[in-house]
Amino acid sequence: MVYLRARFYAPDIGRFLTRDVWEGKADRPMSYNFWNYVESNPVNYVDPSGHERASCDYEPSSSTNITYIENNVQLAKSDWLNTYTAAAIAVQCWRDTWLWDVGKRVDPDYDGEYAAFGPAQITNKWTSTPYGEWIEDQAYPGNKTKSRGYGLRCYIPIAHLRFPKEVQIELAKSCTFCFLEDQIAGITDFDQYFALEPIYDQRDIDAATIYMKRMIRLAVNACKERGCTNTDMYIAAALAQSGPGLTYVDLRSATKSSDEVYRNDHIRIDWYIRFRADIKTVTYGIRGINTKEQLNRFTRAINALRNKGWYVPDDQPDFDWDTINVLQNWRLDQ
Repeated sequence: MVYLRARFYAPDIGRFLTRDVWEGKADRPMSYNFWNYVESNPVNYVDPSGHERASCDYEPSSSTNITYIENNVQLAKSDWLNTYTAAAIAVQCWRDTWLWDVGKRVDPDYDGEYAAFGPAQITNKWTSTPYGEWIEDQAYPGNKTKSRGYGLRCYIPIAHLRFPKEVQIELAKSCTFCFLEDQIAGITDFDQYFALEPIYDQRDIDAATIYMKRMIRLAVNACKERGCTNTDMYIAAALAQSGPGLTYVDLRSATKSSDEVYRNDHIRIDWYIRFRADIKTVTYGIRGINTKEQLNRFTRAINALRNKGWYVPDDQPDFDWDTINVLQNWRLDQ
């Protein structure tokens, strides 16, 4: 017998021994067959929880995840920011169903506006908060040094408000203006020309892609302000894709590396400080879950996508795989 988390499967007879206890969904009739597996579509889905089909599994470089990205993420492969966005979704999409237990969240911390949904794991709070604005961490009320991320809601020309929402989400791919507060202050009569865009459903892959790309771009742009190299921006993207794990505010205040480290390792940010601090903390039994673990998972997705023709700027002289490899293998005694 094979244990599949919620019930046992008997491969000799090709059947489950018990019915699925998940109740199914009305808009997916096949989910009401409690004896089948992933609604009889194992080519396109997996079932990591034992209850409900999922488009992705935990391993970001798996054929399941990469096929999902190839079929659903509508981005040009020739742009490195698009590649980083696709890799980030490959890292996060397993959580779309993994944390559900018979239709309920296991961790109460994921309730309400701070719940993360969809293939990019985007919260309602991020989608409703203007771009780059601080989101308070409920555990530290009023403490600006703590956050639950920063807003991802951008602006559109007021004229676009007359279009249907499905048209607006297409326009959001190219005609959206993501201004930070200090940038808006410098634009005369801003409110006469721009309005906050509608809130898109982050469970939709197009919306999820837009939001994930914004989250990574927010971090990467802050990194550019610090004179970052391509190596820096790769690391920033790898850590920023995990929600508030690394924010653009963190990057604006991050310690710069010495000239010697810059010459040898091709990084302007002293990432060793961040990795050294995080590796001391054990979360869910993992050391360095916000640094080393994220960089490893992101890199595995990147390597799988490269094999499919997605571009990574490692042909640039300031991109250093050796430095990334050192951080991927960071140890407690370093």
